[in-house]
This record gives sequence, structure tokens and C-alpha cells, in this order.
Amino acid sequence: MSWASLRPYVLMALAGFLGMALYALVEIAWTDHTQVEANREQAETNQTQIAAIVTFLQQRAGAILPPALQPEPEEEEGEPTP
Repeated sequence: MSWASLRPYVLMALAGFLGMALYALVEIAWTDHTQVEANREQAETNQTQIAAIVTFLQQRAGAILPPALQPEPEEEEGEPTP
């Protein structure tokens, strides 16, 4: 058998291999993209839950602390208080 007679089969096999490799790369990229989106949504949920917990704890700390130990309210900029 000569190279000329085998060439179409070799090229077809090479094209098939490259096609499968390209498919695998696209599938991996899509899976990674989907995972990134899921992680982003989970991070937003976590951030919301953490903010709710912090607010709850701040409210509880304000209710538990005696007035002398409660933090002073921040002054607004503008007219100074005498």
C-alpha cells in the first residue's frame, strides 16, 4: 500500500480525532462556565444571609447592652453639636 492510498483514511482519522478533542474542550468550557454561574449565585445568597445575621446580632447586642455601653450614634456632618 502506498501513502496515496492510505492518505484519505489517515486524514479522516485525524479529522475525527480533532473533532472529538474540540468537542471535549467545548464541553469542559461550558461545564466550567455553568459552575462559575452557580458559584456566583451561591455567593450572593451567602452574602445576603451573612448580612441578615450581622443585622440580627447588632439588634440583639443593642437590646442586651446597658445604655452606658451602647455605641454612640454617629454624628451627621453639617452643623456641629454644642
